[in-house]
Amino acid sequence: MTGAAGVGQAWRSFWRALSLRRRLLTLLLPSLVLITLVELTLSYRLAQQTIDEAYDRGLKGAVQALSLATNMDEGGFSVDRPFKLLSYVQSNSRGTVFFHVRTSDGLMEAGFAGLEFPWPSSINFDTVYLAEGLYFDQNLRMAAIRREVSHSAGDSESGASPIYVDLLVAEDLAPRQAYLRSFLLRAAVRDGVLLLFTMAVLVWMVGRGLAPLGHWSRLVRQRPVSGAAGPLVAPGAPAPGA
Repeated sequence: MTGAAGVGQAWRSFWRALSLRRRLLTLLLPSLVLITLVELTLSYRLAQQTIDEAYDRGLKGAVQALSLATNMDEGGFSVDRPFKLLSYVQSNSRGTVFFHVRTSDGLMEAGFAGLEFPWPSSINFDTVYLAEGLYFDQNLRMAAIRREVSHSAGDSESGASPIYVDLLVAEDLAPRQAYLRSFLLRAAVRDGVLLLFTMAVLVWMVGRGLAPLGHWSRLVRQRPVSGAAGPLVAPGAPAPGA
């Protein structure tokens, strides 16, 4: 308790020894830095959300297009030019794109083997689901859709389960993370320059605004302590009674 009281007493002595200008700057400058850090954090969160939404929209569109390119007819099951579709997606995402197509009976499978999606316990057909996963050493953002495909009339009469197909499109997370880091660096440089400029203007404004008080403080210190002293007169001002 004695140590805490001593620290408090030392702080109060230090604070009283500071001039009014330094007291103001001690309060204002750290507050300005804190506000800048909060603004940078909020900008980072907003940018992360915006980038994720943009990339996720591209993934959803890719898996829906892949679903439209997947057909099952009398000739069998087919995927129409998936690599041409994914090359277009890859050019937009600027990263590696993967896909995987598999029927529920396991008779047809195409794409990258071992690429799995963590399906939820309850799945709705023709609904796009998003998740993150790991494929070898790459962190992926994945979009998947489960679609029911046509089955024969004999299967319907026998009560057999309909055949469905799982379609999955995934992209490497590295491009969006690199873009986010680039944005954060530019925002930090911008806010840092603005902070330094604002601090310089604030120091100048406080100094100019308190300059008259500094002048009067010097007059008070120069005033004789004992004896009858007249009123304080600013330089160049007429003396009282003149």
